[in-house]
Amino acid sequence: MLGKTIGKWLPIIAAGLIFLSGCAPVVKENGKTMPRIDGEAKIEWNREKYPLAVEILNSHGEKERQVFYSPPKRVAAVWQNSIETLLALGVEDRIIAGMGVPDRKYIREEYQAGYEAIPYKSLENLDPETIMMMRPDFIAGWSSTFTTRFSAVRNFE
Repeated sequence: MLGKTIGKWLPIIAAGLIFLSGCAPVVKENGKTMPRIDGEAKIEWNREKYPLAVEILNSHGEKERQVFYSPPKRVAAVWQNSIETLLALGVEDRIIAGMGVPDRKYIREEYQAGYEAIPYKSLENLDPETIMMMRPDFIAGWSSTFTTRFSAVRNFE
């Protein structure tokens, strides 16, 4: 009798546990630096170097010349290599969102403090609308970041 009762409830319990494990948060917000989401980094920069032209791949995978009139002040970074590159360049005070890193242990030790200071971190990529609501003036990622493989929207312009 007990075996039949357990057998009857086991699928329901298993489904409930699977559902609850799927509800674990993948987003981490840093309360200390969250005001950075609404603000803008106050930076000093060499105005003689700007405007600066850089060749990039646009959201359609085509080469395009991008002109920057000042250094980026609000950066969203996708994937570990983009995040670590920006941290190595010393712009951690300008990163407003970092996505695609499952755990800080995967970040090189010398960049972990900068990574922890990022106001918004998520394992999953945000949808384009959410990223745009953060008002980044620069998004660092792979070319595949801007394709339908990761997003239904291809044109971020």
